[in-house]
Amino acid sequence: KKAINIFGIAAGMAYVHQTDIIHRDLKTENIMLDEKFYPKIADFGLSKIFEEGTQDQINNTRNIGTPIYMAPELINGENYSNKVDVFAYSYILFEIFTLRKAWSEKKKMKLFSLIDFVNKGQRPAFKNDEIPKPYADLIKKCWETNPESRPTFIEIVKKFMDNKEKYFKMSLINRSEFDAYIESVTEDLKFD
Repeated sequence: KKAINIFGIAAGMAYVHQTDIIHRDLKTENIMLDEKFYPKIADFGLSKIFEEGTQDQINNTRNIGTPIYMAPELINGENYSNKVDVFAYSYILFEIFTLRKAWSEKKKMKLFSLIDFVNKGQRPAFKNDEIPKPYADLIKKCWETNPESRPTFIEIVKKFMDNKEKYFKMSLINRSEFDAYIESVTEDLKFD
């Protein structure tokens, strides 16, 4: 179920971005689970539609989103793209593997401290064995300060599909359920 959630959130967000929507408040609280424990992305109340070719030119409205999931460009009120959702996804992955909220080691951290940490390139700490290496590398790529250095969701989905054994311990997974799920959530995605 964890593998399905990791894959499903990325595939769902790839679809959201391919329909020209930025979620802007992607977080674990906005991922609902159905009766099979499959993820459903919810709460599009802060989402924004963008036109093709203008992804890097969207003007920011300050205080959009949940601070611990906000990319540096959102925090700083700069123009932003759909890569703000990729940044938030890195924090979701962090939580899935560590079973704790980002920055939870900093007791009663103030918002200005969080902003300062993120702007200085600091990110939540995790132990080397806490997150499998392929995911630790992906998380670090997704929470890059420079949005251009972050992958797109469709690139993440392709990477997962092309490297199932690397990302998912297939020997521990119900392969038929996982493959059927992948097929169902990727059928409407554009991979070109």
